[in-house]
Amino acid sequence: MATTPIMQIAVSDADATPLAILTRAAAEIDRYHELRARLMGESRYPRVLLEKVPTSVPGQIAIRVHLTLPDTDDAQHFAPLQILLEALTQINEHQIRAARAAGVHLPPLYESGVRYREEAPGQEDWPDIPTILANGWGDCEDLVGYRAAELRDAGIDADPVLKWQFIPRELMIAKGYPKKHVPKRGVWLVHCLVRYPDGTIEDPSKLLGMGGSFLQRI
Repeated sequence: MATTPIMQIAVSDADATPLAILTRAAAEIDRYHELRARLMGESRYPRVLLEKVPTSVPGQIAIRVHLTLPDTDDAQHFAPLQILLEALTQINEHQIRAARAAGVHLPPLYESGVRYREEAPGQEDWPDIPTILANGWGDCEDLVGYRAAELRDAGIDADPVLKWQFIPRELMIAKGYPKKHVPKRGVWLVHCLVRYPDGTIEDPSKLLGMGGSFLQRI
């Protein structure tokens, strides 16, 4: 098992809401791991670590989430990510409301100029809306967290969802994935999508330029 800093959110030191959302998500992930450990007859299980990190901006802190993902089966590996994706969406909902109350305009995703960009192999950052806008790009989970939040703010009960597929090592390497980042048995590829209340699926990554990488060649 490896503990990975998978999300870092820069927030006002006076705004307690993002930390409260992440604290609830961390507790839910811990309960999930505890239940699975009990079912497996194990006494130990991984826990989520939340870390406050100073930034160079006065009055601002960063909240870093360290998540341990057991390398066992798909459900145990990806269920915590679904919980964390929901937390990111809730944080974005809060930031949309807070920005509106402060008279700051956060543009709709598809009018923002933001484009899809795949993160480098081995890198996992889950930024919030202000960070995405500052960067000008986002990976699939970033864009889904943005889009689901703005749909909810508009009264549409959309959900951020994960899908995954296991790819053997040999196929990953053959399709161009760097060998040093491929475990011996292969990898799970993950993609994030938005699900509407009627079951319709929307893929912000495809709408914002995804295509042509080794992930699309598999």
